[in-house]
Amino acid sequence: MMAPSIKSSILLTFSVAASLVSSSACPPIAHFPPPQLLDKSVKDHPQLGSYLKSLTQLFDAFSSNSTLAGYNTTHTSFSIQITNPNHREDDPIWEYSYTAANVDPRGTKKVTPKTQFRVGSVSKLLTMIGVLKAGIGLEDSIVKYIPELKNIKRAGKSWDDVTIKALGSHLAGVQRDFGFAELALLDPTAKVPGTSPVLQGAGLPPLDTGKYPPCEFPPYFPQACTKDQFLSIVATQPPVVLPFSQPVYSNSAFQLLAYAVENATGVAFPEYMRKNVFEPLKMEATFFPTAKDKVDDSNGSIPPKSTLWGIDFGSNTPGGGLYSSSSDISKLMLSLLPSTANKAPLLTPHPAATNKFLAPASFLQGTNVQSFGTPWEIFRPEANNGALTIYTKSGGIDGYTAEAVMIPEYDVAISIVASGESVAIALLDYILQYIDNGKEQGLLVGGFGGVARAETKAQYDGVFTAEAGLNSSITVSASEDVLGGLNIKSWTSNGSDMLSLLPLLRPRLKGIDARLYPVNLFGSAEDTKYEGGLLRKEEWKVILLEKPSTSAKPKIKSYLDGSCDQVYSIDFARHAGEPVDRVLVWRKFEGNSTTSEAAGKIIGLEIPALRVVLKKD
Repeated sequence: MMAPSIKSSILLTFSVAASLVSSSACPPIAHFPPPQLLDKSVKDHPQLGSYLKSLTQLFDAFSSNSTLAGYNTTHTSFSIQITNPNHREDDPIWEYSYTAANVDPRGTKKVTPKTQFRVGSVSKLLTMIGVLKAGIGLEDSIVKYIPELKNIKRAGKSWDDVTIKALGSHLAGVQRDFGFAELALLDPTAKVPGTSPVLQGAGLPPLDTGKYPPCEFPPYFPQACTKDQFLSIVATQPPVVLPFSQPVYSNSAFQLLAYAVENATGVAFPEYMRKNVFEPLKMEATFFPTAKDKVDDSNGSIPPKSTLWGIDFGSNTPGGGLYSSSSDISKLMLSLLPSTANKAPLLTPHPAATNKFLAPASFLQGTNVQSFGTPWEIFRPEANNGALTIYTKSGGIDGYTAEAVMIPEYDVAISIVASGESVAIALLDYILQYIDNGKEQGLLVGGFGGVARAETKAQYDGVFTAEAGLNSSITVSASEDVLGGLNIKSWTSNGSDMLSLLPLLRPRLKGIDARLYPVNLFGSAEDTKYEGGLLRKEEWKVILLEKPSTSAKPKIKSYLDGSCDQVYSIDFARHAGEPVDRVLVWRKFEGNSTTSEAAGKIIGLEIPALRVVLKKD
């Protein structure tokens, strides 16, 4: 029997692999390298400047027109910053602060990025960072750090299987609130909660005081609970849902995490956070209130008739009692961006810790692509520049809302703090996407997406050729469509047309669209010295997409539409041990620095499987 040809062997191998999944164009999330925005003055940037100007005009119009704004501008104040590693909180890409005419006289008369606001559940993000900084593992059982839970059963269910990540991602089934959730608070004038006429008028039976929490239940029991009191009440409650079955938002879970930090470090939680998180990040307006760290009314944004400014949240503090500013939240979010975490990790010396921290933990129950992280709310909207991942942590208590946001694909952070009406998420929506003269605008359309495309085109477009004597070259250009990446216009290796070989690797695709996508712009190895400067090898992948069909034949709708073929096909074959889809882009920095102030210059492509380096013409 004759041996099969190389062509038929390749065809068989990849036909089998490809048949396992449906084909859908979903390239890696990072369609282009994120915009660096090295310009000193972003307002004059050719792509971004007009958007920022329009955004300022939009918010200016809001300030004098509550109907247009959608909220009462006379008692709603806020501060917003948009930043990236080259335009940090002291020189942001864009910022806007607004002071309402009607405010509490105790507070500031002029809101700035350094003004303090209560930020509600943004506290959870800081608490979770404190947990990880303390060396506590996400997969550790909470019993390891709170051994008292070992002997506590909640409706027969053990605490042993409840992990740190389950608590931080709302998967532990812990009750939502403690004390503050009691209905008796609807009638704070009643001297005894069980005799509230409001509750009895609603059909609830009268109860004696002993049925109510003995602490953290203002105005009846305003004192904070001790640890023993908290555990004896909260830890013994039946799970709201079975752990890991579905997410149920919980503020109480974060008090358990704070106790874990205290037991692991031997330091009181507020003090630990101040020394290990707030001070290293220079978050000067951020603190959990204690006898030592008291609220400065004069620097606070206090809405009229505020009931929660200066109030101690007790055991709800780790989940919602933090004070902060837009400037400080910018510092936090910038420290978590993958580009920053790679150079100066906040969590551990290993950037993988940050990636793990950013990973989704569960889906929400809706049909939109939204998931819970630890403790992120993660969105995957589809915009004209392709899919993006928007990491948010929202906060909201009576009179205050906040949004801590980052978009890794654009290397950008957004911080919003507001007092008065609940407007933070609406303000974020305006920033991300709004309609101007009938045309869609915003960060997700034409803003940073347009900048990323333009910078990629300027830096990467061109012909890369081998040294004399070797007929090898590749021509790439930044894509103009929604799928992004670098289009491979031509590719020759040792005189052979590589683009004609690619269909053999993906035979089921009806026409090959070959592109390059970035997967690790910081390289898998250390920067090395090269010709008087430093050389970084960025990791890119050759991704094979299917060209759009021109057939008019209708396609049957499938429940599996949208399944992602590319996740199966990355690293699909190797040649003598090297991945055939791996491409290293050579970026050279002059001198001995690769700081963000220097963009570097693309000088070549290395294709390890072909054992060739192509220099940019």
